[in-house]
Amino acid sequence: MGNLRLSKHDGRVTGGNGVLDLSGTRDLLHAWGNWSNNNTFTDWYREAPYLASVTPKPTRNHISITDEQAAIIDKSIANLLQNHDSQAMSFLVLYYVYGLNKSEIARLATKADRAKCSEGKVRNAIQLAEFFLAGVFFHQGLLKQLSSKAA
Repeated sequence: MGNLRLSKHDGRVTGGNGVLDLSGTRDLLHAWGNWSNNNTFTDWYREAPYLASVTPKPTRNHISITDEQAAIIDKSIANLLQNHDSQAMSFLVLYYVYGLNKSEIARLATKADRAKCSEGKVRNAIQLAEFFLAGVFFHQGLLKQLSSKAA
């Protein structure tokens, strides 16, 4: 990957081959969160830490995705849980599926672990998961499909 530099708050990575913008990834994750709220067969993540007692908030309108695209996103997030960071996955699901803000997630994590969790830690974990998923989505061609729909 070479020389990558993370811009502090805008969610962009700059490097030798241009810019990877997280806005498309975030749009896909919002659409996936909306899709998972409307589909009862997507309950695997409700058994993860911090998620047992949380109910989803009403969502605003986002882009729509097909069941096939949602299944790819669902599988990618499940892979994040199994192979990488379950806490980041939990924070990601709480943010995108349940619509909680980062300070609410930090309070839930503090209660569950009985250890202090800051909003900054939640923000960093979600951003790390977003970058991981951006790479997966880019590899799967989901970001290209999203940009071709918008054009």
